[in-house]
Amino acid sequence: MDALFVFGSAVAAAGAIHITPLAEWQRRVTMWPFAENATTLIVPLVWVFLTRRKFADYGLTAAGIGDQLRATARCGAPFAAFALLNSVNSASQLGNVLYVMALGIGALFLFGFLLRKKALPSAAAVPCLFLALAGDGIPRAAGGVIFYMIFVGPAEEVLFRGIIQSRLNHAFGRPFSFFGAKWGWGGIIACVLFGLSHVINEPALFAGYWRPNWWAGPAMFCLALPLAYLRERTGGVLAPAILHCWPQSIAFVLRTLLPVHPITIRIL
Repeated sequence: MDALFVFGSAVAAAGAIHITPLAEWQRRVTMWPFAENATTLIVPLVWVFLTRRKFADYGLTAAGIGDQLRATARCGAPFAAFALLNSVNSASQLGNVLYVMALGIGALFLFGFLLRKKALPSAAAVPCLFLALAGDGIPRAAGGVIFYMIFVGPAEEVLFRGIIQSRLNHAFGRPFSFFGAKWGWGGIIACVLFGLSHVINEPALFAGYWRPNWWAGPAMFCLALPLAYLRERTGGVLAPAILHCWPQSIAFVLRTLLPVHPITIRIL
């Protein structure tokens, strides 16, 4: 119940912020929902503080930071190659969803394989960096980097992989093992809620109409799986937070600065 309470509170707080003069001003000036997304980070942190729990129990600790950074180094370039392929547009919505699902599941097993190796693998080539496209200039690119690096990646990881996954692990345990990490239904359910948060389509909901984005659910569920695995494997949220935000940041910068047209591929 704690996990659902924090999840619902974060969504409700974002909705409340959205109708304030502050949110209206930021949309007019920056075009980014900084205030709304900030609730994704603030609500779970306030919950931990008010319930007098230990931040370390939710992966919010400097302990083991070396292991988290090493995991990030091992998985970073390959995951960027996987994640940035989201910039490729499929010829059909279903095809694109299946494609993203395959990328997420592939990344899950890739992470497990890479983190079993003792030596760091050489950096993977990331030609897909150049699949992103067409530009609005440096100010918009800078705003996007700030938004993704602070208000999307770290915030969502603290909420979903930090608070929600940890509370669900406490409730259901972690009876399974996957590539050296203890695993349980908590990680799976946290990924389901992550997918659901994208189905909700908060921007449309805040605007006053219900337009669920059903296709995003299974796609985001699969992309969350490797991040949930990293949370269990490293014991913290730093590694999943970094891998969540920096591919998106790179993709957005390339989309806004490079005079390249999107590439279309056919999946079906």
